[in-house]
Amino acid sequence: RAGEWRERGFVQIADYFGDAASYPDGSSRENSYGYVVGASREGLRAWEMAAANGWPFPGRLEQAIARRAEFLADVRKPDGSCPWTGDGQRGYPDEFLRQVARVGRRGVEWLAGRGSALYRWGGVGIMRGVGAAKANYLFFDVGPLGTVHAHEGKLAVEVVAYGRSIVEDLGVHSYSREPREKPWYRFFGHSLGHNTVVVDGLSQMRLATGPQVVEAPMDNLWWSTATCDYLAGSYEEGYGAGHYSEPMVSVYAPEDYRGAIDRSSQHRRSVCFVTAQELGEAEYWIVNDWISGMGGHICESLYHLVPGKISVENRTVRTMAADAANLALIPVGNVEVEVVEGRPEPDLQGWYCGGDLRPVPAPCVVHRCRGALPRLIQTVLWPLRSGESDLPRVAAHGDDGWLRIVRPDGETDIFCAPRASGAWTWGQWRFAGAAYLARLDRAGARRSEECIGPRI
Repeated sequence: RAGEWRERGFVQIADYFGDAASYPDGSSRENSYGYVVGASREGLRAWEMAAANGWPFPGRLEQAIARRAEFLADVRKPDGSCPWTGDGQRGYPDEFLRQVARVGRRGVEWLAGRGSALYRWGGVGIMRGVGAAKANYLFFDVGPLGTVHAHEGKLAVEVVAYGRSIVEDLGVHSYSREPREKPWYRFFGHSLGHNTVVVDGLSQMRLATGPQVVEAPMDNLWWSTATCDYLAGSYEEGYGAGHYSEPMVSVYAPEDYRGAIDRSSQHRRSVCFVTAQELGEAEYWIVNDWISGMGGHICESLYHLVPGKISVENRTVRTMAADAANLALIPVGNVEVEVVEGRPEPDLQGWYCGGDLRPVPAPCVVHRCRGALPRLIQTVLWPLRSGESDLPRVAAHGDDGWLRIVRPDGETDIFCAPRASGAWTWGQWRFAGAAYLARLDRAGARRSEECIGPRI
């Protein structure tokens, strides 16, 4: 009965790699890429055995594995790893991708990803720089919580500057909930351990409120042209004390959340990637955090950096790695800047796992504003090649999100990301849409113009 059992196995694997594990576009229902890479390798073994023995292989399973491979190729960072989301250890998909290319008789050119991309089912946005190296990279999570191993990190980003990963998710330290480990377990799973916004020091609460998955592709505004990439997402499910509890069967009993959930504020984040127009030209990201709602709040935008030296000058935080790429985090407007590194219990902050046996201190950059909502926190993330030090001059104009960015080469960018789509004006600049970007040369002449989103 070998043939019967073989077919049954193929059906079960196809069911898993189909609707159980993946969305129709190949993105993963599980938002933990270490586990996604591991499970993908196991599924590929069935395909390899079929190919080696001349067995017919189900077409839908072959298509599902190919779609998964394309997804992992797109989210793969320049250093070969996947974003460190959720509970999984750091995942490296290259071996899986090469095997898929070999078994599926495909070329290898697709292994480096297609460039910038959005997966609307999983809510995964990738903004990747131009050129063969595609060495500037930003991952933006605008999707659902995910099934199993999920963390409270919606709207979080990871950033790679010229091939060096600098802003990262923190992964997981331990599944243990014994007294010594439980504070770490909760910290790395809560929003405080992610590169997103927290309100009044509280965490996102999707493990208590949902949703875990989506039933249709998401309609997030995505704009990708030769001039820029733009993606927006929102979190509206409320904030609380946190309910990070491993959502799978384990030796620990499930923990019900019985505390309050504050729904008086909502977070909308958009990221604009201003891409290089010529070889060697600078490219950078603008992160726009609008916090709306009722009442007065303390809003904090967090950026967790890998361990290393930093400098702080005029509120700009810059990594200071020798003979390597770096990143400057430039705050805009009236925000407080704090760098927290190795803060102990009970208020853990400024730690990094990175595969170490114990968490190690690492800088967490906090951009903070206080007061009645709505509030806007804008940050320019400026990559620096090894040996570079010149930064742009950035100024906010008004309360609607207008920025003037004067580059080190003397050219100027005008940008606006208002709270909502509409008609917006600042001096000679006006547009009707969701966001706006104008590129000016040194003489002030307009090089390009993007009115982002549906025109109003």
